[in-house]
Amino acid sequence: MRPTRYLIIVLLGVLLVGMFGVSCKKDTGETTYYSTASTTSTLVSSFRLAANSKILSNLDSVHFTIDQERGTIYNADSLPKGTDVTKLTANIVFASTVTRAQFHVTDGQRMQDSTFNYTSSTRDSIDFTGKVMLTLTAGSGQTRSYNIKVNVHQQEPDTLYFAQRARRDLPAVTGTVTAQRMVRIGEDDYFSLLQQGDSYTIHYATSLEQGTWGELTTSLPFKPIVESFTATDDALYILDQSHELMKSENGGASWTDCGVAWYSILGGYGNRVLGLIVDGKNYDFVHDEYPRRSEFESYVADADFPVIASSQLMMATNTWSESQQAMLMGGVKGDGTLSNDVWGYDGETWGKISLGGSWSLPKLAGAVLIPYYTYDVNVKTQAAEKYVTWIVMGGTLSDGTINKTTYTSRDQCLRWVKAGSSMQQPSYMPAFTGAQAFIETVTVSGSSKAPMRIVKPVTSWECPFIYIVGGTDNAGAVYNNIWKGVINRLMYRPIY
Repeated sequence: MRPTRYLIIVLLGVLLVGMFGVSCKKDTGETTYYSTASTTSTLVSSFRLAANSKILSNLDSVHFTIDQERGTIYNADSLPKGTDVTKLTANIVFASTVTRAQFHVTDGQRMQDSTFNYTSSTRDSIDFTGKVMLTLTAGSGQTRSYNIKVNVHQQEPDTLYFAQRARRDLPAVTGTVTAQRMVRIGEDDYFSLLQQGDSYTIHYATSLEQGTWGELTTSLPFKPIVESFTATDDALYILDQSHELMKSENGGASWTDCGVAWYSILGGYGNRVLGLIVDGKNYDFVHDEYPRRSEFESYVADADFPVIASSQLMMATNTWSESQQAMLMGGVKGDGTLSNDVWGYDGETWGKISLGGSWSLPKLAGAVLIPYYTYDVNVKTQAAEKYVTWIVMGGTLSDGTINKTTYTSRDQCLRWVKAGSSMQQPSYMPAFTGAQAFIETVTVSGSSKAPMRIVKPVTSWECPFIYIVGGTDNAGAVYNNIWKGVINRLMYRPIY
């Protein structure tokens, strides 16, 4: 009986080892710890840089992730561009069983091949421009190495960057463009209407990244007002020269008369198009929609409401309202003066959104209104916080010149401020008015040139780009441009 009892004890021991001694992994957010007996004797539990206000304020507060599985220590939120990391000291906490901690630095700007011991009392500086390895040795002879990376931004992360090499031509331009307008049906299909002399053509694509656009074989059966070209979720709309509203449900291949005459089109909202008619009796501007809902009743537009030349009607991505919100900015009012207001539409009525006063935008016609993102960086931890941000660019000012100042709002268009220098248009990007703006989310891939922010092998992620299409110069000449812009930080590999 004793052998049997002994075997049971051995089996229980093996079972307990299997339960508690094999890679018990505890999820602690960014840091991964292992509690096996084979690794705890050489475990780093804390890593921080020492304070040095000459290099960076609150340097000792920068958060470092310790990836025990891969033996990597790194700051996911990179330090500001230009931070000197050639002479940094570190504060490290590791297991009490460690008898030696040794740094080895290779290929640094200051340290080409250096090895030195670390203790809590030593203050040897480390050149983090090179490869930095920390090797810990326990009294049992076990060793463990960590690759330590101090990431520094190689470009200004919060710059709104429009790359010159990413600029593209409008589709199918063969001569002088007299007028142009691009629209998008829902989130999928783009349609570009070009007037070149007396010729009108429509081209289509599923992405602004697409190199070749399809062309409609049929010509328009009427003479359109190109600037009124608009799309809803399921159709294209435009006004002809008599201001009759025309509709196409097959991408512009054929058109039908809607039986209404509008002064202007404001934009698409769901499967409805919104516009203004002129009351022939009182000469008031009146809100209208097509197709009209059974409960819809037209009503006179506010005297401050823009009747032409406002920005595109842009959908808001927010949680502050139960219904989908849409916004437009600026334009020409019924009395001929320019507007500096943002108006919102909630599916039923229009209302003025912007507060005005010291938070006002300049008066503009033909500006673009863009829902996007900006970031604030915590100066203590260098962590970045993301904000939904509305952007206004371009447009014609009251004095007839073109605006080249960028403005932003972080409170759903209530208050506006002049954006910082990193958000302003680059000098090589011409001032524009009457352009169209789109946000398209594109899958991008990491490369050796992209700032390394993680050690997980993420190879691609979704990035929203701003596209600014067409527009004109101060003399009305149409730009043959599609500009592609992005906040640099959005191009960085996401942190998981």
